[in-house]
Amino acid sequence: MLGKRGGAWIVVTPGCRPKVLAVHDSRVRTVWKHTYDESDTHYTLAKGGSLVAQWSFDRGGATAVAVLDLTGKVVAHRNWGGTVRLLDFLGDRLLISTRTKTQTWTVPGKPVSAGPDAWFGDLDADLLFVNVPADSVGPTSLSAPGTPTWSSGTFVPPVPAFKADFDAALGWEPDGSLLVQVKSGPTKALVRCTMARVCERATPWVKGRHLGFPL
Repeated sequence: MLGKRGGAWIVVTPGCRPKVLAVHDSRVRTVWKHTYDESDTHYTLAKGGSLVAQWSFDRGGATAVAVLDLTGKVVAHRNWGGTVRLLDFLGDRLLISTRTKTQTWTVPGKPVSAGPDAWFGDLDADLLFVNVPADSVGPTSLSAPGTPTWSSGTFVPPVPAFKADFDAALGWEPDGSLLVQVKSGPTKALVRCTMARVCERATPWVKGRHLGFPL
């Protein structure tokens, strides 16, 4: 589940040939069909917008990105020779990490440098958690990035008895709470943590690849 736009739920059917579908009542419309390949492919719906990013990693470490609208038209397409991660997607603006720097990409234009390499970013909150020496991360402003005033060896909420997923989904709520995807055995759930370091499970345990954040 990617979110709801124009009265329709935007969902992805996973597999080697994933599809992006728009579901409205009993009507299902295919927005996009991904051709078969052996890449690891993910989809993200823009916050506050109607664009979808298809992010694919191949076995050789390259990254291919297609940005499409909800009619299936490709708005932008780009390939990188290495691993590039999507940190945030707001409207027509993407925040990406190339492992050496952070870039903003307003489609259909070109990516531009925005700061040092980051582990997490939030365009709306003007926030980056940048990588600093000694395998640590720390917060700084996206509009004026600088040396973080503090850093931590890991940026994972304190969730006793839970293990955060590798490349786990993260999302901020309007009240400043953090939602994080965690796992226990074959099941996954979302946990809500406040800045007072109080955490509680926000969803039931479910089996599946990833849990989405409807917007």
